Amino acid sequence: MDIKTIDAGRDFIAERISGTGGGLKADQVKAAGDIRLSDIQGGVSPQGKP
Repeated sequence: MDIKTIDAGRDFIAERISGTGGGLKADQVKAAGDIRLSDIQGGVSPQGKP
């Protein structure tokens, strides 16, 4: 998942993101609240499938 800019008025939460090309890529992330990134995987497909 490629995102140029994230500008959240409150919290930004990204969970359970996976992909064969990469996980999460963002050039700029700004949030008025918390930023939480969890369970993000890159370079593998979901459930280990090709």
